[in-house]
Amino acid sequence: MGDFEKKPTLFLSYSQKDSSIADIIENQLKYETNDGIKISRYTRVPYKGSFKAFMNSIQEHDFVLCLVSDNYLKSQGCMYEVGEIIKDHRFEEKLLFVVLGENDRKYYPDNVANFAPAKIYGSERNRLQYIQYWKTEYNELKEVMDKIDDKEALVRASEELREVGKIYRNDVSEFLAYLVQNNGKNFEELYADRFLDIIKWIFPNWESINFSNCRNMSELLTKAIQDIYKVTQTDYNQIALSVSISSHETGLVVYADNINSRKQRYRLVVMEGLMADAFSTGNTINVGNIKNDPRYFIAVEETKSELVVPIAFQGNIIGVINSESEEEDHYTTEIINKVSCISRDLSIAFRRIGYISNMKANQIPYIHI
Repeated sequence: MGDFEKKPTLFLSYSQKDSSIADIIENQLKYETNDGIKISRYTRVPYKGSFKAFMNSIQEHDFVLCLVSDNYLKSQGCMYEVGEIIKDHRFEEKLLFVVLGENDRKYYPDNVANFAPAKIYGSERNRLQYIQYWKTEYNELKEVMDKIDDKEALVRASEELREVGKIYRNDVSEFLAYLVQNNGKNFEELYADRFLDIIKWIFPNWESINFSNCRNMSELLTKAIQDIYKVTQTDYNQIALSVSISSHETGLVVYADNINSRKQRYRLVVMEGLMADAFSTGNTINVGNIKNDPRYFIAVEETKSELVVPIAFQGNIIGVINSESEEEDHYTTEIINKVSCISRDLSIAFRRIGYISNMKANQIPYIHI
């Protein structure tokens, strides 16, 4: 990723009980963008600084990222921030969100009791419970105020009552409707993908720092196959690309590999088997035991399991990443997610260095490590 003349600003809106998730997101965004985003959090309000002034600054930020949990939807401070967000008639362009689900419990190592997933999907009843929650808060506050019955003593309480009334009558329902109508992802999905969806929303032409220093195809393929090896920890990994092998024929050719010297290497991929299937369908294929899959093309006798991840470029599948292991069920969800990220990063880097679909076979260098 290149240098930024002016860092975009991101307001991170979350409940204090979800601070462990906020820490993970901030650290990952800073790492992936090489500290290219200026992130605001309430924990940075200076001594004797105004929290209300901080919350009112939300509209001055380029983007807002809400960590939506049950805690968040029941926090008056968070709902005040939501109200500030939706004041802006263009809020949909700047509002980003992460909905915390049940699977995210494991990311609360210090205090699992704080974890409370948002109950917003499914039936309308799930969402109405939050409106009911805030209506109850309103009624209880009003009841106490009615007992005091002193306008001068209730100036601050009257402001809070108006604020809570606005939350339950308008803000929470509008916010929940937005979350339901717009396709989002839970924290676990975004974390596995290194928050690429969020980063690309902020930087439409963003390129991962992973390959940003690669100046040509040779450097790119070398770095990519090294990264694949580090992730898979197997001695058989390949990057194959679709190229023109004659004036009237295209083929899938291996252009980078790290393969143990005792195992068979090849360049031209037979258009049958798992690599060809992933290339033609665009689907990631993970076979825990190749003996049980008739699509496996026997090239290496020692192979027990195989992973094939397609490489997309400008809407088309242009190649695959292939990895084979001598262990059954070697490829975990974590490995698959990391290899998929490498594939996406490759696609972006290809565009920068001038790759063209169906390049001639001799225009791409062959890398073996």
